[in-house]
Amino acid sequence: MKNLVGSLVLGIPLLWAPAAFGQSQPTAVIQNPSGICDGATPAYDALLRKTPTKVANVGTKVAYVSCSLPLLFPNEVDTVSLFVRNPNRVKGSVSCTLVDGTNGADAPPTRSYAQSYAFAAGDRTWISFYWEPAAYGLVTFSGPVNLSCALSPGMELDNIGEEFVAAP
Repeated sequence: MKNLVGSLVLGIPLLWAPAAFGQSQPTAVIQNPSGICDGATPAYDALLRKTPTKVANVGTKVAYVSCSLPLLFPNEVDTVSLFVRNPNRVKGSVSCTLVDGTNGADAPPTRSYAQSYAFAAGDRTWISFYWEPAAYGLVTFSGPVNLSCALSPGMELDNIGEEFVAAP
């Protein structure tokens, strides 16, 4: 265990090595929600099924899910995307709110931007939400960005993506 901890501590600087050697940093990140999303409470978590590629509401009532996306400092968040599936083509809805910012002591107040979609029975199997700062009169989101979603039974969260721009 001691060697594992030592290896992890020594390996941390390597995460920042590309910038130190003049290599470009990532401009986009796409993640599956299973590692960054949880039920908003343990009761909602009990309604969810997580696989390596999705978070699905397998319950019989709406489940609330919270997701925290990484911020690749010093970049700023330019666009956020979320893909939602309705694999069984059931009637239902998904409402998601992007929460921009953090509750840190010196942080500016968080801002919220909601989007929703109602699936009719037999409707398409997936949709995508996009949040772009210009739609809200912003240049970039301040970040980090977070998502809060209400999923009807049968709905799934799939890929979550972020695009970044270099901080000024």
